Amino acid sequence: FPLHSIEFLLKSQNLKLSDIECFVYYEKPILKFERLLDTYLGSAPKGFLSFCEFVPKWFKETLFIERVFHKKLSSLKQYGPYKQLKLFYSEHHRSHASSAYFPSPFSKAIVICMDGVGEKETTTVWVARGTNLIKKRVIHYPDSLGLLYSSFTSYLGFKVNSDEYKVMGLAPYGVPQYEDLIFNHIIELFEDGSFVLNQSYFDFNAKLRMTSQNFHDLFGQEPRKSEDEITQFHKDVARSIQAVLEKVVLKIVDVACREFEIFDVCLAGGVALNCVVNGKILQETSCKNIWIQPAAGDAGGAIGAALLAWYDIYKGQRLPSIAGDSMQGSFLGPSYSEDSIKELLIRKRLPIQQFESIEEKAIAVADRIFQSQTVGWFEKALEFGPRALGHRSILGNPFDPEVREIINRKIKKRETFRPFAPALLVEDAPNLFATVHESPYMLLVDKVQPKSGLESASYMPATTHVDGTARIQTVQDDPGSGFAELLRVVKKRKGVGVVLNTSFNVAGEPIVCSPEEALQSAKAAQLDFLVLENFYLTGEQLQKVESPGHLSGKALVPFWSQVKPLLLFMVVMGWGFWIHSWVGLAVAASSYLILAAIYFFLRKQGILRITYFDILGRVNNMIVIALPYFLLLVPFSFITKVAGKPIPFERTSRWLKMSQTEEADTFDYTVQF
Repeated sequence: FPLHSIEFLLKSQNLKLSDIECFVYYEKPILKFERLLDTYLGSAPKGFLSFCEFVPKWFKETLFIERVFHKKLSSLKQYGPYKQLKLFYSEHHRSHASSAYFPSPFSKAIVICMDGVGEKETTTVWVARGTNLIKKRVIHYPDSLGLLYSSFTSYLGFKVNSDEYKVMGLAPYGVPQYEDLIFNHIIELFEDGSFVLNQSYFDFNAKLRMTSQNFHDLFGQEPRKSEDEITQFHKDVARSIQAVLEKVVLKIVDVACREFEIFDVCLAGGVALNCVVNGKILQETSCKNIWIQPAAGDAGGAIGAALLAWYDIYKGQRLPSIAGDSMQGSFLGPSYSEDSIKELLIRKRLPIQQFESIEEKAIAVADRIFQSQTVGWFEKALEFGPRALGHRSILGNPFDPEVREIINRKIKKRETFRPFAPALLVEDAPNLFATVHESPYMLLVDKVQPKSGLESASYMPATTHVDGTARIQTVQDDPGSGFAELLRVVKKRKGVGVVLNTSFNVAGEPIVCSPEEALQSAKAAQLDFLVLENFYLTGEQLQKVESPGHLSGKALVPFWSQVKPLLLFMVVMGWGFWIHSWVGLAVAASSYLILAAIYFFLRKQGILRITYFDILGRVNNMIVIALPYFLLLVPFSFITKVAGKPIPFERTSRWLKMSQTEEADTFDYTVQF
């Protein structure tokens, strides 16, 4: 960070460093640092180990981010010299709000941002008009919907800040029998849409774990370990927290729309990726139209920060987009020419097979799909955000229920309860869904309710979840789009243009970016067919692709160079064991240690040196950090608690309403470098 992103922009837009006027960082580190210190102060001495990890990183990088920019720019000398640059800092939630509103099709809107926590804010409500964003309502840490949902994610044995979507996918298999328990003990929801969390059920302040023993006692079970079986209890807990989240978010949206009399809504923040909640906003609130930033998490904050600078500092004009929104389908990443793909195939000694037209490509892929084969689909620019939207996708037959099991088990190697999404022509959405008729970014869920003589709610079993819903992606009928052409071919055969669409990657890897990554991923996933722009390979041909061992694209150490030292070590140890087998165990053990030491000294000095400095560095860090922690933070925390004063992060009110001066807050400090 941020070398690769800067280099991509310079290269793709044919720019030089001298063309850059400023950078914008998506949050204000000093404000966040202040909140983190308050948090550690409130939980001391429980959070010492976490504090030891937090302090070096912040003092080395985050608090002085301009140093990072300066250092990385110095390594891009091939793009020429750069003039003195400004680095602006935008508030975390203002960046989110900007990313949600400015690319949207609305001229005015309610903007709602909900996540774990930014600097201090966890939920904000904004009124947006023209190029102005006015903050109206705020809820501060530690009352957080994102942290609430993540706590249940952790309790259910999934990874925090990564696997929340698994909880959403698991929820329909359960019943919300713990919903009242959660509302009675863990979260209190008020009529104005504000909420308060009971902190006695959480441990995230100390950064040790998300939930406390009180939480476990309340539900009568200890947290599930990742390798443990998922029982009906876990399914019911997932359904219960999903129901709670839905009620709180729907209340926030409905109250905001009615209070400010604006019924177009924009969403951003990690909670906005809960597409089940998003779908119900249209069905159960006064909201008339909704637009959600496709990269709703912190990645989208970069877009929001840049847009905010454009409108706020450079006074740019906001022009209406012909396409409805200005995200360009979220296809903002790298693209690759046919010449570069052909060169790759030649280098890999793979056959050069090419379609003559997008129509021929669409027909060939449709044939494979209707044979229930799995197809890797790679075309044009990479999607920005967590969803594959038809440029880096694995496609399947939505009408065959076995395809879902095949992709989950063989390709994705993931839990079978996780659903897949249908991608369909936007014109067909009214024939399949009751409420959602446009969802270009796969961020809305609706009931599958086929009309116009189509069969039943199980019409698309491979893309219909257990509760009869689907996560929808609608596709515009663009004449130049190969993906849209494929859907048109499918429509001619089935009466509706729809395919199963999931991200082009295997378990543990990101979505593929380059053609080479697509080759490796297609082989690892054992796909039946791969399309690289207008080139294609069959499953048999894919198995001839040389595997590098992983898909990250980094240079690999030759296999023999990794194995040779290990074999040498085994031979030496075997010899030592044979020589010393007749003596006592203690002598033999000592000999092994000596031999191992000689081996590492001769062959692996780097390992010893790195290990030594790593351990020494950690010990020194802990000693240095322990002094202010135990001499200042812990005593001050103790005195504060004994005196009965509230610790700094505790909230005494719910919604914090903004004054006129606070409403206008934006870039309050900058750095030149």
